Amino acid sequence: MGMYKEYERIVYRHLRCKRIPSTIHKLLEYVNRTVGKQYGFSVWNFFNSARTGNKQYFCSELVASAYMAMGLLPAEPNAHSYLPASFSGDQQLNWKDDATLGQEYLISFE
Repeated sequence: MGMYKEYERIVYRHLRCKRIPSTIHKLLEYVNRTVGKQYGFSVWNFFNSARTGNKQYFCSELVASAYMAMGLLPAEPNAHSYLPASFSGDQQLNWKDDATLGQEYLISFE
């Protein structure tokens, strides 16, 4: 199912960080570990911080995990603690290495 059928709109924010080989390598390692994992949301997974094994990712958890793997966000709070609103322009994240997110762009599928 295409994203345009699942959501009416999404918000895009460009990640601004140093694009150095070590950061890119960390991201590629993360992608290789994550490909094939399930995607979705359940209340149980959201409140169960001790999840291990073949987990199911929520969208904001997947993004936070990638940023953590790249060394751009600290390990705490846990990635599953992030919600989509955590990455909104109204929130302040504890970025490392001068990373930040650009302005919000609304993409509508209506």
